[in-house]
Amino acid sequence: MISADDKKSEQQYIQDVLNNDIELSKSLNKLSKSTLDKLRIALSDLLEDDLGNSSGTIPVYFLDKLPGKKQAEVINRLYEDIEADKDMMGSHEVQLGLDTSLNSYKSSNSAAITVAVFLVLLGHMKDSNRIMQKSGKADREMAISHLINKGGQFESNKLIAGIAPDFSKTVDANGNTVSEINYNATVNASNGIANAVKGKIRTGVNRDDMAVFLNSGNVQPAIVSKDDKVTKDYKVKNENNPTGWLSRLDSDNIRTYRTMTALAHSLYKKEIAKVLKIKQATIINETDPCKFCVENIGRIFTVDEATSRVPSHYNCRCEVRLVNEYGEITDDDPDDE
Repeated sequence: MISADDKKSEQQYIQDVLNNDIELSKSLNKLSKSTLDKLRIALSDLLEDDLGNSSGTIPVYFLDKLPGKKQAEVINRLYEDIEADKDMMGSHEVQLGLDTSLNSYKSSNSAAITVAVFLVLLGHMKDSNRIMQKSGKADREMAISHLINKGGQFESNKLIAGIAPDFSKTVDANGNTVSEINYNATVNASNGIANAVKGKIRTGVNRDDMAVFLNSGNVQPAIVSKDDKVTKDYKVKNENNPTGWLSRLDSDNIRTYRTMTALAHSLYKKEIAKVLKIKQATIINETDPCKFCVENIGRIFTVDEATSRVPSHYNCRCEVRLVNEYGEITDDDPDDE
């Protein structure tokens, strides 16, 4: 059975992982607020048109017009800010999207709005990926330290440190990396924002009201824990505006991050078990497991079965812990065999 000291160590480790997730959520939220400013400026510049009437109303037919010099300048400026490089994983798909956007915006101002939002959010995705990579590296180091540092389950076993998986290269059941999942979420959010903006224009909105629409509300931080203030004090309802869509995007990204790091943890334990010839494992959770996980906690499984159950849902923060055939925590070293 797990000793009191081991249980305390596991509890602290799970809390450390949660704290890292919370810091990531704060960083993504800060980034989204900056992105909202860039988006507001880009769209305000794009909507400038010589045919606006004296009341300041944006004419509905603006959407069907061919983009003029002003619109081309906005798109080109945004495009120059984007560079598909090795830091943007899945860059082939991204580059394809970039190449397509340079031509598609020319068909109408409606298309130009879609492309402008896409380019701003693509820059947001690049920065999000880098922030998440940094957080993933910290998560990996915590996982290693928890196992091999003094008092760890595999204390001083340097071999364990060398086989920890790279979070950024971990793939889900569909073969997608974190960045590829983030790209799909980014495309969805950019389409949502673009459609919301065009829908607002079709109502005959004036420029002042459009400015309010583009900057209304606050970007809500992604919920990491049920103890978060946002879940204690109020339920967040994301509106159909740029702020609401950025809030959704942050939530999608943090959910993907937490799910994929949990998967990386399980793959790590599976690899350790393979190297050390461990056959059994248990599942632990010191943060009040949800209804989907509670039946798994404390039971003895084969390593394959335990690792297949974690994560058992999005945002799952359970952990697999390896045990020996007697149900005791193992500290076997392959050099002793």
